[in-house]
Amino acid sequence: MAESESDPHGAPTVPRPCFFYGTLMSPRVYSAVMTGLRNGHRLDKPLELPRTQKGVLHGYRRKCVRDAVYPAMVPSEPSHSVTGVLAHVQSYDEVKLLDIFEGSDYERRVVRVSLPEENGREVEAEVYVWIAGEDQLIDEEWSFEKFGKESADGFLRNVDEFDSVDNFQR
Repeated sequence: MAESESDPHGAPTVPRPCFFYGTLMSPRVYSAVMTGLRNGHRLDKPLELPRTQKGVLHGYRRKCVRDAVYPAMVPSEPSHSVTGVLAHVQSYDEVKLLDIFEGSDYERRVVRVSLPEENGREVEAEVYVWIAGEDQLIDEEWSFEKFGKESADGFLRNVDEFDSVDNFQR
């Protein structure tokens, strides 16, 4: 399977997959970003969640953001790695909503993600890397399991970033 498809003129018609390492690994969070749950359903058709698979990104660390329930990911030594989900997003509209949701604290970058279930094969993907400064981070590994048990419901109700994607007009 090609990493991204192209039209006859060579322009990509399907975006690169995205590597999620935090709250977007939750189908509930991803759905809320894509559908605008606060203001009713945004899409003309029901949301189809992207195909996902386990991925590992080497040379980065996932850290807790001070006073937040979501993580940051920053470049690190080659021996460090972050385990997450490679999501095969379906449209550039989805990528635009992800850009809005992630906001100015993150920058979308192209990386190589290793796929453990495919003998470590690497694929090109995009990931949101923290750029808002290390002073806002805690040198502690963020836990998706802890987020799911303790914080996901409140996050879905209260995070300002959902207002940004809810108000986005396509």
